[in-house]
Amino acid sequence: MFSEDVQSFLGPGDRAPNFVLPAADGLLWVFYERVRGFRNILLVCPAGWREAEGELTALADAWPRLQELGVDVFALFDGGVEETARLSEGLSLPFLVFADPEGRFRVPYAKGFGRDPSRPVCLLLDENQRVGTVLDAAEESFAARALAAFASGPPAGPAELRAGTAPVLIVPDVLDSGACASLIALWHGSHEEGVAQGRDMDGQDVVKVDYAYKKRRDHQVEDPRAAAWLGRVLSRRVGPELAKAFHLDRFAFDRFVVTCYDAERGDYFRPHRDNTTEGTQDRIYAMTLNLNTGDYTGGGLRFPEYGPQLYAPPAGGAILFSCSLIHEATPVTEGQRFTLLTFLRDPEGAGDGGKLGVWGKR
Repeated sequence: MFSEDVQSFLGPGDRAPNFVLPAADGLLWVFYERVRGFRNILLVCPAGWREAEGELTALADAWPRLQELGVDVFALFDGGVEETARLSEGLSLPFLVFADPEGRFRVPYAKGFGRDPSRPVCLLLDENQRVGTVLDAAEESFAARALAAFASGPPAGPAELRAGTAPVLIVPDVLDSGACASLIALWHGSHEEGVAQGRDMDGQDVVKVDYAYKKRRDHQVEDPRAAAWLGRVLSRRVGPELAKAFHLDRFAFDRFVVTCYDAERGDYFRPHRDNTTEGTQDRIYAMTLNLNTGDYTGGGLRFPEYGPQLYAPPAGGAILFSCSLIHEATPVTEGQRFTLLTFLRDPEGAGDGGKLGVWGKR
């Protein structure tokens, strides 16, 4: 049971290591940012593997059924960006292929799972990027075996993870109804902000409005008196709870933003993480404070790495969670959902966010 192999190599139950590589679009992508809280297939292809095109085509053919099962597909390929683009376009691949011409991540991946780097390996991952099954090349395609595995029973990974509760903190009664109404009144004149679309090859974030990821209108709280008041009140009411629950003793508030998800527009925010870009790496926790729970239908928060449950604090209540968690705001189906959003940053690197107040446990 306690063999050297178990201790030396990664395997079922371990989390697949993260990596940052360019894809066919020429942008740098973080693997953990591209996953959507679905189960995943990660095919790691060595250079010169003759069956690569056939296996990628088989995965593309299985894509519609895999999507029905809630499974995404990724491939890590030894070619350069141009070669990867030609491969993706030539085979009409519906999934993301990472380019790793120097084998910086592919070779350690293979070795980390105890495999020969000259041979392909296919990982079946659960919603939390944990390995369920490691597949080696065989007569039957990876696509056929992966499809059978995902279709035959419960998702890969431990049952307690799938049925578990996300590691979030809900704090009720942070703001009273009058404060909530005042913040909603500030929202008029809002605008849409872009989301990061990967990084260019110089490492700079590419940000644009993209309805494939996010549809929402925001208003930044610019009144210095209102921002200062929010900093003082939220520090007193969520700071001690964070210190008690998560040992977060110091943080600086980022800007405060009033958001609106409008059913008439079909607003939403697709699954994402909040700290994967160059400008967001010092974010520690995110806070969503619901301003009008009960005045709309739909519009919950979901953390798909930890289950399908929806979270909706009462009006005036806040939910706080690590910026590393995948989360999504589901569409509002009737009415308008208003929230107050902010991020809790590392006070040493918070920049202008620190002007909104630094909280420290006394």
